[in-house]
Amino acid sequence: MNIIILGDKFQKRMKSKGCTALLDYHRKPLFDYQYNLLRSIFSKDKIIYVYGFDAKKFENYTKENYDKYTNLNIVYNKNYESYNNVSSLCAAKDFLNTDCLIIFGHIAIGKNTFSKFDKSHGSQAFLSFNNSYRLGCNISNNILSNIDYELDNYIYNIYYIQNEHIKYFYNMVIDENNFNSFIFEIINKLIETHNLNIKPFFIDHKKRAKI
Repeated sequence: MNIIILGDKFQKRMKSKGCTALLDYHRKPLFDYQYNLLRSIFSKDKIIYVYGFDAKKFENYTKENYDKYTNLNIVYNKNYESYNNVSSLCAAKDFLNTDCLIIFGHIAIGKNTFSKFDKSHGSQAFLSFNNSYRLGCNISNNILSNIDYELDNYIYNIYYIQNEHIKYFYNMVIDENNFNSFIFEIINKLIETHNLNIKPFFIDHKKRAKI
């Protein structure tokens, strides 16, 4: 499995704070926290970090700390300001050659986020009852029917694409017509165009999901 972290853009009202990867989190760069947590769970999987905004700072950081990060590839997205998330993912298209986990660089992943994650369940969207995102989804018979704003069952902005689905996903990602799309819109297209099953994976269960 490849783990792709999309950290090339700055979040709203966060541009002045600089490179997303180097934002302070518990007195460490956010990237360092993400990397070490992911590496503790997925010890042999390749981690790919897509960077763009404030690129020089991130490049200098990784050069100075190269010995801390094993099996890591960094990918520069020169179009980070011009397009949306699918373009960011396209920059790492060479790593869409096997099943993959897609994570956003601004997310401070919880220690228990992957505690019950099982790749054998197929392609999945991570959901949480405890986040501030407005993006949600409809679920029918334990399968996602669509993702959109103002829906229940909140999307946590982590996605897993199984190997059997990766070629469909890849073809959509490299299509320039999709460069201004969000990742969830590509997931919707996988469901609508290819009738692929994307399952919900709830990382918490503090209230009952609306199924």
